[in-house]
Amino acid sequence: MKEASQSGKSPIDFKRDSGGSFAVGQEGDTAICMIVLNDRLLLVFANAVYEAHTADCIDPDRTDINLPNVVPQKIFDYGADTPFISRTLLTGLALFDQTYLGQQFDKERALSLAFEAARNLAAMTDIRKSMAEENDVVAKKIHGNSFELPATPNLRARGEAFLRHADMTYHATKALSELFYPKKKPNDNWADHIGDSLKSATALHPPSKQFLSATICKIIAARNFRNAAEHPDQTKEVKFLDFALQPGLNVTWPSIELKHPQTPLSRVELVPFMDKVIDESVGAFEGMSAFLCDENIKLPGPFDCQVVWRGEAQVKRGPNYTYRTTLKPGVRPPE
Repeated sequence: MKEASQSGKSPIDFKRDSGGSFAVGQEGDTAICMIVLNDRLLLVFANAVYEAHTADCIDPDRTDINLPNVVPQKIFDYGADTPFISRTLLTGLALFDQTYLGQQFDKERALSLAFEAARNLAAMTDIRKSMAEENDVVAKKIHGNSFELPATPNLRARGEAFLRHADMTYHATKALSELFYPKKKPNDNWADHIGDSLKSATALHPPSKQFLSATICKIIAARNFRNAAEHPDQTKEVKFLDFALQPGLNVTWPSIELKHPQTPLSRVELVPFMDKVIDESVGAFEGMSAFLCDENIKLPGPFDCQVVWRGEAQVKRGPNYTYRTTLKPGVRPPE
């Protein structure tokens, strides 16, 4: 039971309501920014992302005076120096701004989708990293005629998990597009819907049309991969093929192939395939974020505004895209 002072506050109230400091991050790491995501506080560092849990969230009844005011928890082993963090989470922080997109824009939902994309990309990267490390170990052991053919632990389970996270990353991209252009009916085909919604935007700009078409194809392919892996039948199937030995002691590395009537894929090595999928899914979320925001700017007043690429020389631990605002032609700046 809390004992109150003459001011009506107990010792724990004084502690919780007072200012303070807390340590977070590894020595030598650099703090980049904070992101408020719904009721969560994310702390983005160069090499990691943390969530700060406040004592009142952990102990809302204020019963434990020994609880630190803030308890940090690492949620990603990847930070702003990792491209997929800057191209999803930090891009969302920069672009999902109601100043430019209007007060009705659901900023919290958009940032949540950026976080979901980053979370799934982190899982994909973990799987890819562990498999690449195992391949490196095998490569060092190959010598002469004394060689034991290895087996990849849980190859199919890990491969299916990767495909599932890839599909979920693309799902975040789809959901983001529907924040800007909601479907009239839940069962409407997404590809047709977003293509029609952005028809005027792409009609006079071939690069935008090419990007949108390629992104739609990748989203469809990711869903086909997941469905074929989880629900195989006579028309669709994903094969994960482990190490195999060829004549001359040549080793075939773990591979993947897809049987599908729409998006088949001949056998390719698994780790390079993962690299390609990660890069493409990051590019789809980042590119769609920039495209959608640029098409839906609602900045009032005598201003022209557009989303622009900052250029490689300008990007240091931050997003590739930002808003650029200029006065409309013929408008004189205030003197």
